[in-house]
Amino acid sequence: MMRIVFFLIIVLFTGCQMKQADIQVLGSKEVQPTLQQENQEFVVNGGVGSTEVQYLDEKGVQRKAISNVVRVPIKQLCDEIKPPIVEEVKPIEIPEEAAPITKYYETKVETFSSNTIASAYRLPDVAFQTKAFVPRKPPQIELKKATDEEMLCCDRQMTFRIQYTNVGGDNAYDVEIYDVIPARVVYVEETAGADPHPAKLEIDRNQDSIAQKITWRIPGPIPPDGTGEVYYTVVCPRPYPKLSCSVSFSPVFLKVGEEGKVICRVTNSGNGVAQDVELFITIPQGLEYKGHSVGMQENIRLGNIEPQHVIEKELLVTMRAGGKLDDIVARITAANSTGCECSVPPTPVLTIEKDGPELITNRLPIEYTIAVKNAATKNASATNCVLTDKLPAFTDFKSASLDGIYDKESHTVTWHLGTLKPGDTASRSVIVIPQKAGDFVDHAQVSCDEGITVTDTARTLVRGITALGVSKYDTEDPVEVGNTTTYIVDVVNEGFKEATGLQAVTEIPEGAEFVDAQGRDEEGNIIAFSASGNKVTFEKYPSLMPNAKIVYKVTVKVKAAMNLLCITNITYNEFSKTIIVEEPTHSYQE
Repeated sequence: MMRIVFFLIIVLFTGCQMKQADIQVLGSKEVQPTLQQENQEFVVNGGVGSTEVQYLDEKGVQRKAISNVVRVPIKQLCDEIKPPIVEEVKPIEIPEEAAPITKYYETKVETFSSNTIASAYRLPDVAFQTKAFVPRKPPQIELKKATDEEMLCCDRQMTFRIQYTNVGGDNAYDVEIYDVIPARVVYVEETAGADPHPAKLEIDRNQDSIAQKITWRIPGPIPPDGTGEVYYTVVCPRPYPKLSCSVSFSPVFLKVGEEGKVICRVTNSGNGVAQDVELFITIPQGLEYKGHSVGMQENIRLGNIEPQHVIEKELLVTMRAGGKLDDIVARITAANSTGCECSVPPTPVLTIEKDGPELITNRLPIEYTIAVKNAATKNASATNCVLTDKLPAFTDFKSASLDGIYDKESHTVTWHLGTLKPGDTASRSVIVIPQKAGDFVDHAQVSCDEGITVTDTARTLVRGITALGVSKYDTEDPVEVGNTTTYIVDVVNEGFKEATGLQAVTEIPEGAEFVDAQGRDEEGNIIAFSASGNKVTFEKYPSLMPNAKIVYKVTVKVKAAMNLLCITNITYNEFSKTIIVEEPTHSYQE
């Protein structure tokens, strides 16, 4: 009995050890596929937004459906080719013909005492048929996506197949199936097709002409239980370089004699190395490079360019007469890639011309005109252009054309010109009044968003001359006989040059007699006078400065009722003629 118990203990202990060992082995087998799956790449295709179908029923109602999702592992090289799967061919069972149904006649014989009567008849064929209305179900297209390989081998091809079946109860029309090509594969050209229903193919491509989406348009109808498939073939993408280039100039605008840089950037945006890359850059005539300005081509070897890398080269040039920056052209070649060509983007060519009178006298208005033009011959617009005119000092702003905005603090006028297309011209004008004699310079400047600024000036000489403004009036008009009235003469030098030897002589009108006289300048200085006969003569004023003023007054007493006329003669050295001013006065007798 003890032996039996001991044997059972050994068996149980051994069994427990075996179970633990089995568990450990199974655990190790489960971990390995998990690690392998994390590093495995897959081609995933199908589902919403990837593989869909839309179609119409008889009433024109649009319906949609989506396919299932397939995940195919990717392997760079496959060691062996799987033999084709041979399906067992089952013999076709031919059903036995059913025995024909024989219809018998039923007979009946009755015997009577006198005679025998026999009769026979055929059983009638009776069939009943009831027509019941059964509504048809609308069409319903189902998609089933599959591949002809369990794994995508990068040394082979793989075909996606999309089977469609109308599981509904009515015809489907204008069936449109589209499939987005997965990102990890490349479409093999001219492999897309449809069977058995004909389809019109439409392939959407990106800017590099790589197929992105395939659409099959099947006019139909696809009857109930009707089926077919569309298909296309893909391969693993192969590394390839993709070169692009750009040429720019710094600064954007260059004057004659200034130095600038031609900057050429070559980019490999592909996923393969570009080999033996060379840069050929053409320097046009008018740009001096390496001491030459007659035009030349520079060849620069760039070597290999890794994927997603950029190489930049700079060339120093000097602007000479007639040079055009947008004539700079760069050409890129590579041993294993398609080259490219680029040039400096066309830039606007702005010109500005400012015009105004070269000579004026005194306070005559000065009108300046400004013409801004985009003289570019290529399609290069100047955008957000702003014209600013800095008015000369010692001038008063009077007006500006086309909504020019005057700023008193900066003494400038600003116009927002907007965009100037090639050949466009914008003209503006401004009027100022000089405050003194001298040389006046007006500065105009236009700037645009492209970094271009051009300026121009206009110069005007304001010549100062003496220009007297004379006014005369009486204090009482009409005036009664026996009363007095005063004649007042205001003399202002409105010119930009002093008036010297200024003298005024007033004639007492007939019918009146002299009472008093007075002459003063703006500072209150008295100007002496003398009265003799019917004349009042004021002494010469030595120098009347610009904007200065003198007031002469002569008071008379009216002796008779009549129309009086008082005359004042003014002379000065800078003017050879006499200025004569008159003032009539009416007198009356009560």
